[in-house]
Amino acid sequence: YKLFLAISFVVILYASVSVLFVEIYLKKILHEESFEDSRAFVATIAENVYHHLQSYDYSEIETNFRNIMKTNTEIAYIFIQKDNNVLVHTFHDSVPEKLTAVPRKDNEIGFKTVTLGKNTYSDFSVPIHDSATGTLRVGISERLEKEAIKKIMFSLFFFSFAVLAAALGISVLLARKLTRPLTRLSAAAADIADKNLYQPIPADSNDEIGQLSTVFNRMLKVSKDREDELKEINEELETVNITLHDYI
Repeated sequence: YKLFLAISFVVILYASVSVLFVEIYLKKILHEESFEDSRAFVATIAENVYHHLQSYDYSEIETNFRNIMKTNTEIAYIFIQKDNNVLVHTFHDSVPEKLTAVPRKDNEIGFKTVTLGKNTYSDFSVPIHDSATGTLRVGISERLEKEAIKKIMFSLFFFSFAVLAAALGISVLLARKLTRPLTRLSAAAADIADKNLYQPIPADSNDEIGQLSTVFNRMLKVSKDREDELKEINEELETVNITLHDYI
């Protein structure tokens, strides 16, 4: 059981360090990679939509946006904003004021974290050709990133639980393997002390406990032989005493 406690301490320490690693380092790496991929993707959309804006084909732009959202389920919304006016959007009603009020810099790719209801989005703003043409706004859900972190956490907890369960099973088996021969030795010693029985115990292993059992059996044999010798001597003495008594 001390072995189980030691293994449990190591496993729990490993799990704690792994959780800190995921929360501090891996989560940051995933966020940075997701940010770079999303930024490049949004910049590509802005380049493709510029030619449609030149012809004022807003219906074609909206159709293109909806097709992009169908093939990329993590994209929550897309709209184009110019001078505080929304030219094209993918919302069912209107663009929430919370999104249009997000501050952004002209001629620069901006990034903000926006919360709408219970969902959190990475809001990217990209100037289309230049700030005078308009700004493309794309909201990408952080659901996939959070789900990836949850899967890693679940895998860590499952692995830790499995190792603890295996450690408990191994510890119990080792404890039984070690204590069963010792229990037999203790019972045999108690029988000798209480009932004067000389019953040998099986020595079915080559470890220290098996060697101890072998030595214990040898000790029993020596004790029994000596007891038998003492009995023979006592019988001879009784015969001598009887003969002496008759002689007297």
